[in-house]
Amino acid sequence: MENILKNKDKRSNYFLTLSLISVLLILIRLVALYTLDENNEIVKVLFLFIDSMFISLLTTILLSWLYYKIGRINNKESFKLIKGEKEIGKKFHKERKETRFWGFNGGIGRYSRFKTLPLLHYISKKKNKTINVELVIINPNNPDLCQKYADYKNKFKPDGDKNWNKELVRKNIFATILKSVFYENPIDNFKVNIFVKDYFSVSRYDINYDMLIISNINQSIPIIEITKESHLYMPYFEDFVQTKNQATQIIFSKDISLPCILKYVTKNEAIRFFDNIANLKSPLESEIDEILKIIENDYDIHPTTYKPKN
Repeated sequence: MENILKNKDKRSNYFLTLSLISVLLILIRLVALYTLDENNEIVKVLFLFIDSMFISLLTTILLSWLYYKIGRINNKESFKLIKGEKEIGKKFHKERKETRFWGFNGGIGRYSRFKTLPLLHYISKKKNKTINVELVIINPNNPDLCQKYADYKNKFKPDGDKNWNKELVRKNIFATILKSVFYENPIDNFKVNIFVKDYFSVSRYDINYDMLIISNINQSIPIIEITKESHLYMPYFEDFVQTKNQATQIIFSKDISLPCILKYVTKNEAIRFFDNIANLKSPLESEIDEILKIIENDYDIHPTTYKPKN
């Protein structure tokens, strides 16, 4: 029953069938009323049977309709837990294929850097579709914040793998910023905006106009999916807008002298790129090589050749 009522086509056919049977019983009852002898015992049994069937059908229709409506109300308060990397990957891939907007509010934007940006850019270019991406990440020039973020990440690492520190956090953020400019391309209808904030939350979320996916730095906590029909969706969407408004937007433009492919960027070109960002203090020259190495180690390739699995 639940599967029937959840599916729009099945639900329509279900209520239509019950309604037609009810109408048919009414017609039979009317015809029998004017053509058969009501005092006949067999006719009385027939009338009783028809009346009972009609009442049962009306009760079924009413209860089914109430069950469907109550279920819809309850679903607005519900959410879905996503478990397993394979299921998570499928969900992200499906949502990215259909979206025109993608927002992220989190820490260093590492997953966005090596997965979300290349795929969305590929889809935008292939389908000639406008896609706007907005990333809200932590401020790389706030050393105390970067250290607190590193400490929290290390909290959930094995003892031999507690390698996060404020320097590594800072370099990863700069890597996200640098890489984003190579995907930002107005000609391809692909726009990337980056905002930096001076706090971090243990939860991070990806959001578009259809759904919200909440994850946690602690990977033992299940990922939560919330659809736009849920009452929980709009508060998070408003939170994203307000967080973005209170953060600092990074103003950057692609230097026409930079190579088209990111892996060919030299240290001096990267330095010049960061120096041209007016509202963000540049990384140290000694950090540039490691920033480029972080990007190089991302397991994706440049979007001009990036072809995701179907």
